[in-house]
Amino acid sequence: MQEHNTDILNQDSEWKRPDTLSHLKAHTLTRISEVMILDSQCGLLVLKRSLQNLPHRKAFEVFSKQMKLLGQKCLNPYFRCEGVDFFYLCKNDIYLVAAFVSPESDDAISVVLYLDLLQRLYDIMKDCIGTVTEDYVTVNRMLIFELLDEVVNSGYCFVSSYAEVKPHLTFEPIRPTIPQPDDLASRFFGITVGDGARLQAGSTELKSKVPNSAYINIVEELSAVFSPSGEVRSAELWGKLTLISTLDQPCPIFIQLNSDLVILTSKCNEGQVAGAVHIENPSFHPSVKTSLLVKKKVLRVLPPPDQ
Repeated sequence: MQEHNTDILNQDSEWKRPDTLSHLKAHTLTRISEVMILDSQCGLLVLKRSLQNLPHRKAFEVFSKQMKLLGQKCLNPYFRCEGVDFFYLCKNDIYLVAAFVSPESDDAISVVLYLDLLQRLYDIMKDCIGTVTEDYVTVNRMLIFELLDEVVNSGYCFVSSYAEVKPHLTFEPIRPTIPQPDDLASRFFGITVGDGARLQAGSTELKSKVPNSAYINIVEELSAVFSPSGEVRSAELWGKLTLISTLDQPCPIFIQLNSDLVILTSKCNEGQVAGAVHIENPSFHPSVKTSLLVKKKVLRVLPPPDQ
């Protein structure tokens, strides 16, 4: 028993603390020498920011050469060529590329860290300019230069969000303008309704208290099926019109619909008409008379009092 304890003590006395690392290598901390944004179609250089000493145009020429030689689908997200390590992401119509001078020793490189860095750069640019495409990167060229200077400092990425870097930017982003689609009233009644005149669903209760008035609430929902190429395969619009009346003396209200309106029901099928608004199997309140709907596209409504 005593000999066994002595062996354990001898083993413990031989244990030594492992040596600490004297330094971390640059590629271990995902250091980059150059950031490039290229057109994914032709491999043209859209924007470049050099952060370390790389020969002029060498990184761009090598990457463009490999892309044309192997093709977009066969190009690995990481490769080493002519003494330069390349990491890239393909987003929308651009390549986001990080280049780093290959280390002299054959050390392991964490590709995941570099790709995560590029994804962070893309997310920050997207939060900044809205849409990261060749056109908007070109328009916001000076802003992207500023952004890269702030995000990638001395070759290392210390920023992870646009909110951190926004106070230090001097240029304002030029964002894409998204056109507002025509609402149901424009397509259904043939009239243009301004944004200020659009009725909100939450205003129904307030509007109903206005005496001697009548108005229409419109609720619409659009569902569409897209193909992988972005084309619309089918689209369906679900809508509801609600007529609210507080008239002192109820009287018939005639609603004139578009003359090119196509109504499809089990009893009436006018056929498909290109460019026209189609309504399938509509249902109506008992106070709505549809005798003039098919021929004249007119609805006759006799709302009960206070309804």
